[in-house]
Amino acid sequence: MTKVCTAGLAVLFCIFASIGYTQTVTLSDPSGTPVLDGPVLHGDDHVIEIDSKYGPVAVNTQALTCQGDCPQKDMQKNDIRIAGEPWVIKNLIALQIEAYSARQGISYTTDGTLYRLDTTPETTIKLRAVTSDQAIQSLIKGDIDIALTLRPTTKKEAALLQPKIFGAVKPPLRSLILALDALVPVVSLTNPVTHVSDVNLLELLDSKITNWKDLGGPDQNIDLLPIDPGLNALLPAYGLVTGNNPAPLTPYDLSEGMFGVMPLSRSYQSQVLTLLGPCGYGPALHRRSVKTEDYPLSLPIIAYLAPRPLPPIAKDVLEFIQSPSGHLVTQRAGFFDPSVEEISLDVQGARLASAIQNINKGADLETVQRMAALMSRTSRLSTTFRFDTGATELDTVSRAHLQTLVSDLQSGRYMGRKLYLVGFSDGAGPASINLELSKKRADVVLKSLRARIPEAGRDRHSLATVGFGEALPIDCDDQIIGREVNRRVEVWIE
Repeated sequence: MTKVCTAGLAVLFCIFASIGYTQTVTLSDPSGTPVLDGPVLHGDDHVIEIDSKYGPVAVNTQALTCQGDCPQKDMQKNDIRIAGEPWVIKNLIALQIEAYSARQGISYTTDGTLYRLDTTPETTIKLRAVTSDQAIQSLIKGDIDIALTLRPTTKKEAALLQPKIFGAVKPPLRSLILALDALVPVVSLTNPVTHVSDVNLLELLDSKITNWKDLGGPDQNIDLLPIDPGLNALLPAYGLVTGNNPAPLTPYDLSEGMFGVMPLSRSYQSQVLTLLGPCGYGPALHRRSVKTEDYPLSLPIIAYLAPRPLPPIAKDVLEFIQSPSGHLVTQRAGFFDPSVEEISLDVQGARLASAIQNINKGADLETVQRMAALMSRTSRLSTTFRFDTGATELDTVSRAHLQTLVSDLQSGRYMGRKLYLVGFSDGAGPASINLELSKKRADVVLKSLRARIPEAGRDRHSLATVGFGEALPIDCDDQIIGREVNRRVEVWIE
């Protein structure tokens, strides 16, 4: 069958490609001159991807016509394939699918890894439990539609997830923060040890500390819990290295003497140790410290979407997960939802205490006084920006925060209020240079923010930048992990 489709709304019916659709088409410009031809890989009303003689090429469809065996809307299939960390698949995604179905009044059947939703056409959602690395590789190969990871993609992986481009259109690497978790040191419920330092944590994982008496506990050998393969691969990114043999993550009833590192969402059968820096303080573990990533082992659950159109129901499920109803499901599953919170001054006492203690370590009294004056009339948003190590580019989580802040500003959520982008540094180097660096970081975030807000709407928002250097440390500067947490840009709202 030959079908001709013009630009505009009809394009949706012409190029809506289902996975695996391989009919050959020709794309022509408005003058009728053929531009590209080849089998259709994927397409929607904005971008179509063709396996051309140049390789996979994505082009803007708005001013093109499609001739040949163009995919039709009635060929659409609602097949969704999701792969990710085992406990995220089982405890979060499966629960969200069931909650979404109940909310929409859709009946379903499942064997635990395959959901069949009674829609027209029928929706099948296939779940696969793998490591973050395996999920990303499956997404690159086109074997799945959504990868759930505990780490951001590398630059090489991101490049492989973006098809070669013909023309000016470049589909972005699509990602979402679905939930938040944290890595936590755990012991048995009967262990008298209540806290551990960053240094001791490294020594425990490296089997350099083997008896609890060295940590103020009983004279008893430490039984190191096997590390899940996904977490074992992730630990080096946090400065944690272990030679311990990895094992699948399963529920453990920690016996006396055991020690391990696991996600907070899985720690209900154990006692979580307070994590302190070598200097004797550090951010307490709670919802706000994980949302702001002040807790140094915060663990975002990132969903990467395939660089092609997904079935509409996939968008509906993802929107449900990000809705207030979905956030309640996330909390019930033992995770933290990524919604933005406003943190008032009366719960920031520990931060102010750190600032006062830090005056004698480099930050001058005038800087701390200016900072305290601004804090007294503002609240802090949980939105916090951090940068890739050794770079001025925002990291993956921060880019997601940036887009959320842009959406909130454009929706009028903060209408009539002033926002301050407040930069901070670690304590390495002269205080005067750190003060300048912190202001530059805040300016980078402001520039990125304004670049995403249409020029016509920029005057609606009151934004300012300020830097306070090393005046408000969150963690100790003695370790890399603490310095990375301290280098940040916060959002304060008046």
